Order: sequence, then structure tokens, then C-alpha cells
Amino acid sequence: MTRIIGRSVPVAALLLAAALVNFTHAQYSPDDIYWDTQFGHVGSNGAVRAIAPQNSQVLIGGAMDHVGSLAVKGVATWMGDQGWSRLNEGPFHGVEGDVRVMTPANGELIVGGTFGLAGDLTTSNIARWRDGVWFPMGAGLDGRVYDLAVVGGTVYAGGIFSASGTTELAAMAQWDGSRWFPMGDGIDGVVRQVVAAHGMIYAAGKFEAAGGVAASNIAAFDGTDWHPLGAGTNGMVRALAVAPDGKLLVGGIFDQAGSTTVGRIATWDGVHWGTVGTGFDAGVFALALDEQGTIFAGGEFSTAGGVAAPCVARYDGTDWTAMGLGMDGDVLTLEFVEGSLYAGGTFQRADDRYVQNVAHWDGNGWVGLVDRNHMGLQGNVDPIVRLGTDIYVGGWFTQAGQADARFITKYDGETWSNLGTGFDQPPVHTATVDGTTLYAGGMFCTADGQVTDNVARWDGNAWYGLDAGLNDPCRAMSVAPDTHDLYVTGEFTTAGPIEAIGIARWDGVSWHAVGEGLNQKVGAVLALEGGRLYAGGGFTEIRGRTFNNVAYFDGTEWLPLGEGVTFSGRDFSVVSALHMTDDGSLYVGGHFDQAGGKPAHYIARWDGQEWHALGGGFEGSGYTNVRVIRSRNNELFVGGDFERANGIRVNNIARWNGATWSGLGSGVNGMVKGLEFRGHEIWVGGNFASAAGLPSRHVARFTDPDFATAEFESMEAVVTDTAVELSWSVAGWSDVIGYRVYRARNGQTQTVASLLPVSTSRFVDDSTESAHRYEYTVVAVASDNSEHAAPSKAVDSPARQLRLDENFPNPFNPETVIRYALPREGQVSLRVFDNRGRLVNTLVDGVRAAGEHEIIWTGIDSSGRSVASGTYRYVLSQGGEVSARSMVLLK
Repeated sequence: MTRIIGRSVPVAALLLAAALVNFTHAQYSPDDIYWDTQFGHVGSNGAVRAIAPQNSQVLIGGAMDHVGSLAVKGVATWMGDQGWSRLNEGPFHGVEGDVRVMTPANGELIVGGTFGLAGDLTTSNIARWRDGVWFPMGAGLDGRVYDLAVVGGTVYAGGIFSASGTTELAAMAQWDGSRWFPMGDGIDGVVRQVVAAHGMIYAAGKFEAAGGVAASNIAAFDGTDWHPLGAGTNGMVRALAVAPDGKLLVGGIFDQAGSTTVGRIATWDGVHWGTVGTGFDAGVFALALDEQGTIFAGGEFSTAGGVAAPCVARYDGTDWTAMGLGMDGDVLTLEFVEGSLYAGGTFQRADDRYVQNVAHWDGNGWVGLVDRNHMGLQGNVDPIVRLGTDIYVGGWFTQAGQADARFITKYDGETWSNLGTGFDQPPVHTATVDGTTLYAGGMFCTADGQVTDNVARWDGNAWYGLDAGLNDPCRAMSVAPDTHDLYVTGEFTTAGPIEAIGIARWDGVSWHAVGEGLNQKVGAVLALEGGRLYAGGGFTEIRGRTFNNVAYFDGTEWLPLGEGVTFSGRDFSVVSALHMTDDGSLYVGGHFDQAGGKPAHYIARWDGQEWHALGGGFEGSGYTNVRVIRSRNNELFVGGDFERANGIRVNNIARWNGATWSGLGSGVNGMVKGLEFRGHEIWVGGNFASAAGLPSRHVARFTDPDFATAEFESMEAVVTDTAVELSWSVAGWSDVIGYRVYRARNGQTQTVASLLPVSTSRFVDDSTESAHRYEYTVVAVASDNSEHAAPSKAVDSPARQLRLDENFPNPFNPETVIRYALPREGQVSLRVFDNRGRLVNTLVDGVRAAGEHEIIWTGIDSSGRSVASGTYRYVLSQGGEVSARSMVLLK
């Protein structure tokens, strides 16, 4: 695995091949590679179909290759405050395919689904995991495994398979520890659920017969024969569970159980079918019960017992009730772990929180399983500002990364942190910077526990009030660059002890009115040198004069800007954003379609004399609005709530080069309210869950390819105990879109970083093999794909991880050599297991030095007896790291 320190961006192939979760945009862009979505890692990037306990931890399985920011293969472990982990940190930690079921049994984890490899072991859809090593289960099963049940040492599997090796099966099979056997004559369809109860094995799914006997979608096996459950159901069964009173709970896609009309859920008491309330309006896919006997159901339904309950509900013995706001997609599995309920499926939101396919019920609502080292913000973002190299973000959140950040937070390039204790209530509507001082305004009463009333100042250590603050919310603020006076706008009528209607000035000591004020909603302000001041909002007149939402203050009175901006045929229009460029042009954004009586859709330019449209402006399907405008290098950057610019799909953020509009890749999937620049980065905040189709929770970063570096000043390679760390510096900017890193060994060159963002100056390679010589080259990549290289550096890689080589020869008789490398001195074990997982011999058990080692196995067991021909697993472990391989003895 390789890591980028501080910054990361997916390469184009990864972005465009990904699932593009929670993204409804009609098209995608090659420029999506420049979106850095490290602020959105939550849940799983694929469907979660199985959840199981592992000690006090939670295992999830499904069709995923990432959980949080961690690359996995079909299976992952949620460790609570410690975040996500793999089954182990060796190279063979998961399965190559789709996991459908996981069952802990007898100290092992049995995993079934659709996969050909478990670790490096060839399997057929089912395997066992124990002590950090995968083991086969005979010849496996030749089709998908949907469910498992374990009784004693016997494993029962159901699915859509027909054989194990040469043994014929029919959708059901039992494993005795050595091989698979049929269960009578099996089942003539698909088995989706298996459960053991009352001395029977119950199988359910979509079938017409079991053991040659008519059985409609559900049957029971007594060890010899199959038996129907009355007349069964008239549709597929997807869920089984056993209630405390011994009744079998059955859920699925049916409305008849026997002769009883049911609502996708029923009970079987051994003789009769019964109902569970009035049931559901659509399919039930998962069932679980707590210790009190409360029934929990998940599926594709929208109502339970006649009440709204999107996809998940609970039954207290009398009524079905909703669980929070439910999910926005199917719930496929429900499982209690340590008394807590977890849900998995194909949903993106639970309780309207972005959770991505897996969630936990905390007793009051659904919460996501969030890798807090790599996440965005828990709520919406309004302002984004930069102070030095740090980014400050305000809004509606209380959590930022690992930090408890009450409505404002700082990002230093590595982590989020809080600013004191923050504010007592949301939101922070606005923020601005003057030198080393940060100002924030919003709807709060206190900052750091001190009364500040809607406006406050942060000096780097603590929050302070500005006299008595404002008597109502602050909506916008701006600092005059020459006088450093702070101007604020909002719904207030007093600032400190003075009357100030809608707008006020703070000179660092006291508050002042600005003219006679603005007596209606003011949502934007722009202070410039020489006392020039602009304000925008939802006002149409001031002291009897028509203003139409935008005004200019000349130091004495408020003056209109021509005919202002309006929305034709409507009373309501508003200005939300103001920005002045170096050429003296004032750009105005908001909710309007005319400027100066001429068409101008949501954005316009005032040149001091008249209004101008910017192309065709914006359009959207809902309430279209421009919320923020910024400029850099003769380009305008605009964010808001819109879909298209001049007919081009841009999705809430766009750039204007003076003649045409374009997007920033595929944009983001919700309103943009904050924009800021830091070097080559464009920071974006708002009410969105994804950027370029990948999770990015309310904040995202775009590395602008038009601002990149090509001229190297230096390049260094430093070897640590575990990795090779590269660093470089550059002298100037030119036509470059990013960096590549090449690594050569024994004349063979490979790419270890395809396209790093231009803001990156460090790279860590922890994927080297132990103790080898490598030569590294960093190149700058121009827009025409040409490369400009820094001087290469050669280093000897560290013994960074446990390494277990393939034995030689293999197959072997009578002996074979096993070589391995250790990253450090310490206790080591090297053990040999047979194909049933039984320990055969311990070859190494003691302290060994770091570096290369080898040992010869002569095919004998721990008692000195020669072992039989067959496949054996040899397993190396040190300090929690495990590596395993297979070898074949042929006699």
C-alpha cells in the first residue's frame, strides 16, 4: 500500500471505475481526477449483505473494496473508536468477490458468497478464517452461497449450487469437517435463508419442492427427510428468525402464508401460519430480535403496520413503529452485536445522515460507521476562509474529523481541530479574516461560554465579543482593506448600544451605524478601499427610493446601482453574493433573472454605469441561486444551487473565463455556499454529500490543473524503519497537471503513483519488499502528458513487513526450503497445517533477528513421522502480523 502525506487525489481510472455512490449527475468529466474526496469516507462503497459479531467488534461483508478510507476485499472489521480494519494486515486478508453470509463458529469465521479466492487460496464460494489464515472447505460449492447455519461441528449451507467436486447437491449441503454431503434429495430452487431450531434445519427461498415433496418456498429437514410447512408461502422467503416463544418468523415477498393473508411477514407455530400485525407494503429482507423479544425488520418497504417506516421498523408485540427516519434504500441484513443493532444494505442515508450502506442504531437514531481519521463534516458548511495556510470552516456541524467542533473548525492540512469550545448554537453564517484575526457571525449567543451575541473574534487562542454584539443574527461580513474596519449585515436593529438597522461598522473599539441603515433583509456586504461599500439582499426600497436588492454607500447615503436586479413576474428576488475584481467590475449573484431590466440569470456584472449578463447564466430544476463568488487569475468561480451554466452541466460550481462557462469536473451533488483558495487548491463547502460522485461530506477540495509546478529544486529519498519517504521542492509554475513516481528494481520499472495532485510535495512508499535496492524518479506531468523528471535517487528499502516466500521446490519430495524476512527482531512462529486446519508441525518458535531467514521442512510432523501426500499451509506470524502460503507434497 502507498500513502500520500497530507493530501490525496484518486487517479482517473479509479474515479471513473468506482461506483459513483450517491451521485445523480447526468455526465462525468475527466477533470474529476482533480477532486480530492478524502473528506467523505464513511461506511462501505458497496452493498453490505452480511453483519456478524467478532468478539466485541463488528464484521461486515458484501461487495465492497473500501470501508472508510481503507482498502478491503469483501470483509472488514469495525472497531468502534479505532475505526475500520482488515481481518489482518497481511496481503491475504479478504476474498475476491461478493460476500453474502458470515457465521462465527467454533473459533472460526465461515464466509460464503460468490468468490474464487480467499486470500491467496483458491476456493469455490465458501471458506474458513482462523488465526489469520484462510482454509478451504473441501472442494467448496459450485454456485452462490446465500446463508449458513451451524449446529455443533456441522455446517449447513444454502444457496444456488449443484455440486461440491463430484458430489451432487441441490441448493442445500452439510459439512462434517471433512467434506460436503447432500441433505436428502435437496431443494429444486434457490435457498436464501437457513436457520436451526427445534431440532430441525429450516430452509427458505424460492422453490417448489424439497426432498421431492411439494414445499412452497419453505421446508424443514429432520436429518433424514424434508417436510413442508403447511402450504408454505405464495412468494419468495428472504428472512427467517426464531422468536422467544419458539415460533418461526418468516419474512419475504409474499402476501399469503398457507391460507392466511399476511403482509410480507408471518409466524409458523409448527401447525399453523399466523400474522405479525398488519405487516408491510413491500418485501422484508432481514429479521432480528433483541433480548426482550422485540422484532426488527428491514427490507424495501415504506410502511409497517400502516405507518411510515422507510425500509426498517420494529414490533413490540402489538404495533409496528418506525425507527427514526429510516433509510433511503433497501436494508438487506440486521444483526445485534454486543446488544447493539447494526443494519446493512444498499442505502446511502439513514435518518437523513450520510452513512453509505451500513449504520448503527444508538437507541435514538441511526448513525454512520465513520472512520474519523478520514471524514468530512457532520453538518452543512456555510463560510470557508483561509488564515495563513489553515482553512477555517463554519456552519451547522458539531463534529469535524476526530474533533468535537461546535459550528466552526480549522483544517491544517492533516487534521481538523476545534476552536475553543466553539458556539452554543448553530449556525455560523459568515466568517472573514483580517491579518491574524478571524471574525465569525451567525445565530449564536455565546462563544467559549462568553456572551457574544451573534458576532465574535478569534485571536488564535480564544473567542472575544465585539462590545455587546448584535441583537439579531449576522448574515454577512467584510473587512475594509485600508482601515481594517469590519462591516456586518443581517436582521439586527442594534449593534452594541447604538441603533444600526441591518448593517453596522466595527472600528476595533466600538460600533457605528452606516448611514440610516438598510431596513430590510441584507444578506451580502463588500467593503473596499477608500470607504467604498456595497450591500445586497432582499430590499426593494430605502427611504422611498427604489433599489432592487443592491446598493452603494458613498460615505453619506445609500445609492442605487441603476435599476438593480429583479425576478420578472415575481415579487421575490434576492442578492446573496457580491465580489469585486481587479478591473473594478462588481459581480452580483443571487436569485434573479434581470439586471438593469435586461436578461441576466442569477449572476450579473456592474461596470459602474450599466449591467451586463455573463453568457446565459445559470439554470436549475428547483430554487436556483448563486451563493458565493470568488476570482483568481482573471477567472471567476461561482457556487450555489444550480445545475447548468450556458446549458453545460456544472452541478453547483462553475468557472467563467470572460467568455464561456465550464465546470470543475462533475461538481458536487448539493448547494455550494463556501469557496476559498489555498495555493493550487479550491476549497468548496455547502450542503452536499459527494464530489465527482464519490463521498465528500459537506466539504471538498479541487486541485486546479491550471496552477501546477514543473521546475524541480530538489528531490530527496529517506529510508525509515517501515517505508521510503520521498520529498521534493519546486522553483516555478508552468503547464503541469500533477506528479508521477516511478520505482525501478533489477532493471524493471513500475509506476507507484499515477498522478499525484500538484499541491503534493511528499510521498511515502510502504509497498517495497524487504531489504532490496530501489531507484526512485519523480516526474512532473504536463497537460500534453509529457514528463519532466527530477534527479533519481537510489535507496535500500527497509525490512518493512513480514515476508513469506513461496517454498522451493513446490511440489516437493522429500524436502523443501521455506524463506522468510522479518522487519524486526522478536518472537516468531512458523507452523504447518493440513488441509483441514490441523497443526502438523511447528518449524520455528522463538526469537529471531530482523532480516532474511530460511528453513528446510522434510515432510515430517511434530512426532517425527512422515506425513501423507497432499496440500499443506505454512503460516508465519510475528507481533500480530500473519502471512500464509500453500505447498504440495507428492510422494
